[in-house]
Amino acid sequence: LLAAILLPADASAGYSLRTRLNLPQTSSFYSKNRAGSPRSESPFSPRARLLTRERNGVKCKVSLRQAEEKGIPLGEGRKGRHKNRNRVPNNHWRAVPWEDLRKHPYVDALPPPWEVEINTAADLAKLRRDSRRFLRVHHGRVTTFQLPTLLGFFEEGAADYLKIRRPFRGRHDKILGTRQDLIQSGAYDMNKNLDSYITLAKSLSFMDEELEEEFKISQDNQPNAPLWLPHSDENSEYARVFASMYSPIPRAPKGEMDPDLDLSVRYGEAQQATGVLTALNVLSQEGARIKECGLYALEAIKDAPSFPFPVGTVPDAMISWPDGREEPLVIKTATPFEVYKGTDGFLRTRLDANSRPSKHIENWHIPQMQLHMLCTGAKSSWVLYMSGLNGARLYRIDRDDGYIKQMAGWVTKFAQLYGRRSPSPNFFLTDNYDEYRSFLAKTRRISKDAFEFALIKQKWIQRSTQNTPFFVGDFARDENSDYEGDQSHYNMEVDFQNNAVERKMRKSQPEIAEVEL
Repeated sequence: LLAAILLPADASAGYSLRTRLNLPQTSSFYSKNRAGSPRSESPFSPRARLLTRERNGVKCKVSLRQAEEKGIPLGEGRKGRHKNRNRVPNNHWRAVPWEDLRKHPYVDALPPPWEVEINTAADLAKLRRDSRRFLRVHHGRVTTFQLPTLLGFFEEGAADYLKIRRPFRGRHDKILGTRQDLIQSGAYDMNKNLDSYITLAKSLSFMDEELEEEFKISQDNQPNAPLWLPHSDENSEYARVFASMYSPIPRAPKGEMDPDLDLSVRYGEAQQATGVLTALNVLSQEGARIKECGLYALEAIKDAPSFPFPVGTVPDAMISWPDGREEPLVIKTATPFEVYKGTDGFLRTRLDANSRPSKHIENWHIPQMQLHMLCTGAKSSWVLYMSGLNGARLYRIDRDDGYIKQMAGWVTKFAQLYGRRSPSPNFFLTDNYDEYRSFLAKTRRISKDAFEFALIKQKWIQRSTQNTPFFVGDFARDENSDYEGDQSHYNMEVDFQNNAVERKMRKSQPEIAEVEL
C-alpha cells in the first residue's frame, strides 16, 4: 500500500522504493552487530524467502531446535551436502572396540549369539548386544532409558529441584513420546504374558545362526596377532595402572559420515568398551574381573516389586568379585564435540576441550542405577563418568530398597492416571506435591551419599593407537579446512605403548633395542 501511494504508476522495473524515499542503502536488517555476525533477514525480503525455501526436503538455514525436530544431519547445506566435510565428528576416536576387549585376560566374554539357547528369563542375559534376538526381547520393555521420564524428572518443576541442566530440563515432549512408544509397543498388554519373550527368542534362533556365516567370512582376512601383551617393564608407572598392554590391529577407521545431532548418544555407544576398560584397570587391582552381559529381565528376580510394564536393564558390564558377588557397571560419557551455529547459518561441530566428567552423581541417574541393582539382584553398583579429554571419575552407589518401592509406585501411578489421556506439564506436582517432593528429596540424598572411588587422570585412560583424527576426513587436509591437528598429546601413553610393543617384538635383538632406547 505504501509503494502504491508513493511510487508513480509508470515507475521502471529498476526503480526501488528505497531510492525514491532517499533512504540509506543498508537497513538494520542487513547491518552487522558488534560481534560481526549478520543479523536475521527481513521476513519480507526476497532473500529471506529464498533461504526458507526447501530444496530436496532440506532447509537452507535452520536453527538447532528445528534440526533436532526434523533430524537434519550436521553441516547440511543448500544442496544436501556438508559445507565442510572435515567437521563431521569421529565418535570412534581412539576407541577400544568390544571385539578387542572380549580377548582381554581379565574379561569373561559371552559366547557367540548362535551358541546361546534361551529356556528361561535368566538366559536373556547371555545374549550379546550384537545378537539379532537382543533387540526383539528388548522391545516393549521399560528400561533405564525411559524410567526418569516416567518419573517426571524432566518436567520443569522437578528438573529445577533436581538441578537437571539442558537439554533435558523442561522437556515435556519426552513424556509424551515415551507414553506413545509404550502404547505402540504394546507394553500394557505384554506384562500379562511375559513368557512370550522366551517363546520369541526360541523361534528367532535362526537369525543368530545367520551371523555365524558372516562372522567366518569376516575372520578370514584378520591377522592372528595377540592384542593384549604382558608389560615389558613391570616397574614402569604404566604397568602399575594398566592390567595389560594393548596392541591393536590396524583396521579401517570407523566414523559416521552423516551423524545425528545427538552426539552424546553416538559418542557414548562408540566409547562404551573404552570406559569398561578404564574401570577394569582400576578395579582389577582389587581382584575384580569384568563380565560381559546382556538383558537382565525383572521377571527372573523373585519377590521383586510389581511394575505395570515389562521391565529390564542392560548394564554396560558386570563386575565380578572373588567372593562371587556381581555388581553392574554403567558408563556415562561426556562428548568432546559440541554443535554450534555458524555466522552463515550452517550447523557446525567443533572440539570442546573443556568437557569434563561430572563431579557428582547426576540426580536423574539415581533411579537408573537403582533399577540396575533391582534387575541384577546386586547390593551395590558402579558408574564411571568419562570425558574425552579430561579424565574420568568412578563412583559406587548402594542399594536402597525403600527408594525402589517408591519408584515402582510412581510408575504404577503413571500407568493408572495416564493410560488413556496425555499427562499435563508437571503432572506429578499438581495433585501429589508433598509426597512427590519427598521422593525428589530422597533422590538428592542418595546422590549426595554416593562414594567417589577413584579420580582417573587423562593420562591413565587406556585407549587405542588407531583412528586418531577427531574429525572424519582430517587425514585429507584440504586447503580450506580449519585443521585442528591430532592432539594426541592429551594421551601420553601412546608413545609408551608403541615403544613397549616394539621392544616386545625385538626381544631377540637386545643390542639393537639397547641402542634405540
